[in-house]
Order: sequence, then C-alpha cells, then structure tokens
Amino acid sequence: MKDIIEFLVGMGADASVLDASGDTILHQACIGADEETVKYFISQDIVDINCRGYRGRTPVMVAAEMGSVEVVKLLVSEGADLSLVDTEGCTILHRVCRRGHAEVASYVLTQNRIDINARDMAGRTALDWAKGKDMHDLLVSHGARSL
Repeated sequence: MKDIIEFLVGMGADASVLDASGDTILHQACIGADEETVKYFISQDIVDINCRGYRGRTPVMVAAEMGSVEVVKLLVSEGADLSLVDTEGCTILHRVCRRGHAEVASYVLTQNRIDINARDMAGRTALDWAKGKDMHDLLVSHGARSL
C-alpha cells in the first residue's frame, strides 16, 4: 500500500484532501493499522499528527480503536497528543475501552497523560465502557472509578 501511495503522491496526488467524513489519509492509514504508510505520512509532514477527523477523533484515537498498539506507539513517539478529547468528550482511553483492547489501554495508561476518571459528555468514565474482566481489572488497578 505504501508503494502505491508514494507513487500517487509523487505524481501529484493531493494527500491532504479529506474524505466525506472529514478524515485525512493519516486517519485512513490508522484505520488499516498500516504502520509503514503511517510512517510515510509522518515523514512527509502531509497532515498534522493531531488533526481532527470524524467526530473530532485524532489519528492516534483511530489507531487505538482499531487495537493497533504498534501504530499507537509510533504516533505517540512522533508527538501525538493523548490528552485530547473528541466531540463526544471521549478520551483515547474511552475509545479503547469501548472496543476492549486491553493491550492498547495498558500502553496508554503507562504514558501518564490521561485522567483515568475523565467523563465523556454522557458522564461515563472509561471504566463504564470497559469490556470484559481484563479491561475492568486493568483500569481498577490504575485507580479508575465508575459512575
């Protein structure tokens, strides 16, 4: 995929165009958990690493929702801001817990950049969204509280 994108950009394709939902090509690469393509877009400085897409989600939020811990780590190492919230008031941790990705949640928690008890616009914490005992126990061990 990266080779095709490099070719198209080299031929003049505008990689900064948004799709119909407001996502950038970086968001799309994160949806596909395509680490090489994400690296390419970061190296080309085509879009802001913390740009907002559909419902105010950043690329790192999208990668986290997809369960791609390697892409999340890459984005964080390149300056992705884990403290941002989307238009629903959700942190990256809300999004990860909603999907049940314990490995990503564990990594995000080690970064110490998120209020584990932050509430979304509906008043829910990440613990309220946690799927499965493993997610619940992980969050509680880091001090999470529920409604």
